[in-house]
Amino acid sequence: MLADLQKVLSRAEQYEAEDFTRAANLLLVSQFLYADRPLHRDSYFLISSHVDYFRNLFEAIGWSLIYQPDEAYLGVVPQGDERVLKLRLDESLLLLCLRQMYEQKLEEFEIQDGKAFITTDSLLRLYENLTGKEIPNETRMKEILSLFTRHG
Repeated sequence: MLADLQKVLSRAEQYEAEDFTRAANLLLVSQFLYADRPLHRDSYFLISSHVDYFRNLFEAIGWSLIYQPDEAYLGVVPQGDERVLKLRLDESLLLLCLRQMYEQKLEEFEIQDGKAFITTDSLLRLYENLTGKEIPNETRMKEILSLFTRHG
C-alpha cells in the first residue's frame, strides 16, 4: 500500500501523504462523504480523483468503496458479516417511513441531486398514520436520526 501511495503522490503533485490519510480517516469516520458538504468537499474530490487507490486500500481491510459521481457521494461499507446492522422496531419503522417519503418525492419530481428534503414533523405524522404507534420522544428521535446519519 505504501508503494502504491508513493506512485500516486508522484503523479499528484498538489497532494501530500497526509492529505490521503486525512481523507481516508474522514471517510471511515463519516462512512459517506458528499461533495456539497463543506467539511467533506476536499476529501471527496481527493478520493474521487484517485478512486482506484482508495478502492484497493479499503478492500485490503475488508470494506467496499461505493462511488456515485452522478449523485456526488461516496462511501465505504463493510463486507460479509460485518454488514449486518440490527435495528430496533422503531428504527426499522422510521427507516421504512423515510423510504416511503423518498418514493413519494421521487414520483412528484421533487428530488434534487438524489436527495429528498422533508420535515421531521411530516416524517412523524407519516410514522403515526402508518404504524398506529406513538411517535418516539425527542431524545429517542435524535438517537435514531444520529444512527441513520452514522450509517449513511
